[in-house]
Amino acid sequence: MKKTFLMFMGIFVLLGVAGCSNTTTQSTPKSHIKIEHKQSKTPYYQELTKADQKNVNFNFIADQNDYGYFISAKVTNKTNKTIKFDRSKFALKLADKDVPASLTGVFTLKPNQTKKLSGLFQKQSVKELIQSNNFITYSHKIKLASTRSMFSTEDLNVLNQTFNTTSDQSNNTEQQNESDNKSDSQTTSSDNSSTNTTELTEAQARQKLAGYGDTSDWKAERGDGCWNLYNARGTWTVYDNGDVSYPGDRALNQYLKDHPDENSDADTDDSDSDDVE
Repeated sequence: MKKTFLMFMGIFVLLGVAGCSNTTTQSTPKSHIKIEHKQSKTPYYQELTKADQKNVNFNFIADQNDYGYFISAKVTNKTNKTIKFDRSKFALKLADKDVPASLTGVFTLKPNQTKKLSGLFQKQSVKELIQSNNFITYSHKIKLASTRSMFSTEDLNVLNQTFNTTSDQSNNTEQQNESDNKSDSQTTSSDNSSTNTTELTEAQARQKLAGYGDTSDWKAERGDGCWNLYNARGTWTVYDNGDVSYPGDRALNQYLKDHPDENSDADTDDSDSDDVE
């Protein structure tokens, strides 16, 4: 009986061990190692190495219409990578300002693919575009091309000559205006100076009347552009330009009386006239 019991116990133990072993064996294939697959990120142009950036070609074209110059671009990806661009990161870096692109949004370029960006910049002045130190940039600091490179050498020569001629004409006009203003100023100054320098002093006015007698006791008053001197005969006016106004015919007769030599010459002239008659 004991043997039979022990035999059954042994069978149960063996079955239990076999069952556990089978469970372990069956559960093993269900467990697996999780592997994370990282997807490759598409880089932006500014994130490329300098070597890769050199393999991206930019061709900028300037076209003119009634409103100014419109700039378009062709971008060709010569790398072996797919890359992205943000249109809004293109800019014109001019001498006194930065002009943002007129376009927005992101576009992707696969290897050997070309994308055209029409109207990237609009209504630009050609006078600024032909300057030496103006550039088209990306992401603020990457210089893609000089704005002058959009024009042929012949076009640059013609445009420079046109602007230089216009500038010379403008400068000549300004210089002529300055010269005219300076001349007017000098004329006015000369007139004022002339007026000031020809204003006679009292002594000079008396000197003008020296031939008419001693004027030391004559009263003198400064008038408008003249000196008025008074004596018993009347008012003698000496103007700053040297002209003299006498106090009337009476004074002149008195003067001739005081200067008989001149009066005698006058009588001689009269007698000659009588003889002729």
